[in-house]
Amino acid sequence: MSLSVNSMKRLEFHIIYRCVDRCVFCSEEFHMREFGGFPVSREEILGMLEAKREEGFDHVTLTGGEPTLYPKFWEIAAFAKRIGYRVFVISNGSALANQGYAEKLLPYVDELCLSVHGPNKKIHDQATRVSGSFDKLMLAMRHISHFGNLNFLMINHVVTRLNVSVIPETLDVLSRNGKLDQFLVSNITPHGGGGAHYKDLAVRHQEITRHLPKLHELAQERRVALRFYGIPVCLLGPYWRYSNDLFYSPRTTIARARLENGKIGWHFENTEFSSREKFYPEDCGHCALKGRCGGIYWDYTQLFESEALKPWTVQSLRALSPTGVLA
Repeated sequence: MSLSVNSMKRLEFHIIYRCVDRCVFCSEEFHMREFGGFPVSREEILGMLEAKREEGFDHVTLTGGEPTLYPKFWEIAAFAKRIGYRVFVISNGSALANQGYAEKLLPYVDELCLSVHGPNKKIHDQATRVSGSFDKLMLAMRHISHFGNLNFLMINHVVTRLNVSVIPETLDVLSRNGKLDQFLVSNITPHGGGGAHYKDLAVRHQEITRHLPKLHELAQERRVALRFYGIPVCLLGPYWRYSNDLFYSPRTTIARARLENGKIGWHFENTEFSSREKFYPEDCGHCALKGRCGGIYWDYTQLFESEALKPWTVQSLRALSPTGVLA
């Protein structure tokens, strides 16, 4: 591609608050409950895309809820691409399981993120609480291979007690066809449904990081970029470069909200780094990566014993880096 991801001016646009899945950890659960009955007109969406394009935004993430539930969503993606956006879609894959839908949408999608939460239907469907959701995902993956011309395919794998033991198996299954570019291991976010069920679903960081050697081996073999979200960088040890925080791109998020006058409108939020629901404990001190690492979830520190956070120095980072150069 002609532009690096970090050089783009990124927009994250929540266009609909509906979904066919009922993921137990859904960070947008409360938004969907409150704003699901307030659909946004096509004209308003297209007008917002056009206005932000004139402001210089050239990368748009179309998300929700489930964005493919928006009527004729492919027309919105086509419009965004036509006026110069790089189009990134976050989806559960349900609509793309339909061949006709996949053929209509995929030509206008540059980057796609699919939510996959297990290596098989038993585990994934337990997370989504919808029978058949895994089978649809696998069908969507086949359609992506046949009809898509993606520059980037990513899997977001939200880790809970339901699937923490099988993270490597999930990467193995999803990367076998050679089409996967990135596998994001996302620690459950204590927000929305994830917050409501946090004490029942959250796992210790060590339960995730113990898989790092095997995940590293698989990622190297399959040529997949491996990323971790929601875990302090220092807890990744020699695999610290796999922290998604280090690759976070500043963005503007547009989402529905209840305004001060009580009406439903748009909320705009600018984020410079990955800090949602996180903070820096005293242990973070003068860490060399403070500000690039987003910190640790406050709810996590209330649920589990204190982590052995180890502030990085430039020297300690270089000691773990073959090249001696920071990420």
